[in-house]
Formats: sequence, structure tokens, C-alpha cells
Amino acid sequence: MNLQLKSKVAIVTGASRGIGKAISKKLASEGSNIALVARSKKDLEKYQKLIINVPISDNVIEYAVDFVHKTRPHHKNSPKITKKYIEWGAGPRASTYLILAAKAHAVLNGNSTPEIND
Repeated sequence: MNLQLKSKVAIVTGASRGIGKAISKKLASEGSNIALVARSKKDLEKYQKLIINVPISDNVIEYAVDFVHKTRPHHKNSPKITKKYIEWGAGPRASTYLILAAKAHAVLNGNSTPEIND
């Protein structure tokens, strides 16, 4: 079923179990960006620990770090377009959050570890 939700944001309540969890997985497989809302702090902390502990390969980490560096106009590897149009690039925690987002995306799509496309 194609609900035409690719790249749309979906807020799913009760996402820690049952129907909410199944809906989250389906929306993620359709290409939606998911914001999960669980019933309790404990459930959210459980998902947080799950995502933090997802293994990730060195090449994906290096890709994220390099991507962030390229947003900074004064970095040696930034492209000309960055130097021309961007005054200030991504901050020091940007690669960390890109990596966490890739891990969450991988898990929501049923993968045990993220790849560069995540």
C-alpha cells in the first residue's frame, strides 16, 4: 500500500508496543520520518538504549563526520558551493546526531545496523 507519505513526518503515539509499534514500522518502510511517543518514560528510555547500542561500521561513522565537515566553509575539504553560500556550518555534535538518526532509521526498517543510505 502506498499512502504517499514518503518524506512526510508522522507522529505515532503508543509507539512502544502493539498497533502503534506496527504502524511505526509500516510508516518507516514507506519512507516517512517518524516521531515516536511512548506511554512512559521507561519505554522511551528502553528505545533510547536500543538505538545507542546498535552497532555501526567505521565507514558509516567516517561518512557522517566527513559530511558534517563539508558543511563548514573553512574546512579544508569543504566544496566550493559551501564556501560560497554558507557562512557557518554544522556544529560539533551534528555527526553524532546523524549517526543516531541512521541507527534509528535502520532499526525502524528492520535492519540490525545502519548503512550510508540510512
